[in-house]
Amino acid sequence: MILDTSVVVALASDEPACGWIRQTLDAHPREHLRMSWVNIAEAGMVLERAAAGASAQLEAALAALGVEPLEADFPLLQAAIAARSRFPLNFGDCFAYAHAQLRGEALLTLDADFLATDLPVVLHPKRRAPRA
Repeated sequence: MILDTSVVVALASDEPACGWIRQTLDAHPREHLRMSWVNIAEAGMVLERAAAGASAQLEAALAALGVEPLEADFPLLQAAIAARSRFPLNFGDCFAYAHAQLRGEALLTLDADFLATDLPVVLHPKRRAPRA
């Protein structure tokens, strides 16, 4: 399962959506969690913008969740570039999309923009999450 930046920021900031995120993760216990390095950097930037030093525990938090950081290669870059021209996604979203698309994995997000994509499984509070 690919994690979008919005999920990590919500968990780190203890946003109201944390309950839904934890329920969704609990409903998919066999899923291996993965996240693009681009989205990890984006999460750190968002956290730092909210409060200086807020990203200090990001690496430990991702490790505690068992998140595998994902590298970018040229096929992934091409998929991210194509996503930007096809869907209403920002730069970071394009990388989350590309990883989910190329790996055939579900995407866990709070960003409704992903609902307009062609990903087969987008786990979002507005869409009922399928059971594992």
